[in-house]
Amino acid sequence: FIAFAQRNLMNTNSASAKFVRFVANGIDRCFFRHCQLEIGHSRMSRRIHIVGRKNSGKTTLVCDLIREFTARNLKVATVKHTHHHHELDVPGKDSYLHRTAGASAVGILSPSMAAVFLPADKSALDRKDRYSDLAPMFARCQLVLVEGDSMTAAPKIEVWRHELGTPPL
Repeated sequence: FIAFAQRNLMNTNSASAKFVRFVANGIDRCFFRHCQLEIGHSRMSRRIHIVGRKNSGKTTLVCDLIREFTARNLKVATVKHTHHHHELDVPGKDSYLHRTAGASAVGILSPSMAAVFLPADKSALDRKDRYSDLAPMFARCQLVLVEGDSMTAAPKIEVWRHELGTPPL
């Protein structure tokens, strides 16, 4: 872990904003000003994971960091990592039918959004850094925030709340 953040979500908005600026400044120093952290062989070299136990405040911190970095004119991408096997597409929709028919990748384009479904094959699941598959799509972004994946070798910030009664990861 490059940082350990204890966050009391009951704080005032002012204290919460100071906390977010503190974390953002630390990320800014590591990735953009001083050390240029090496993160394995991933082409997503400015990737940091926000990890913690359930209900610790990970999503809140990620969203606050997105707002803080975009206010600093940085382009931020996010990835939500999950170890659960969720169906990300909508069963019965055309894109789902394309994929279940055997398409290697399925894209969806609308006037306001684009999405790509890349089914994970066995070789992809065995690789340590599946994030490199997303790198071309995030090439225009200066920072990638990943919510979750505490097992990665990439830099992490753990969000921990004493009130939950659980130890840090």
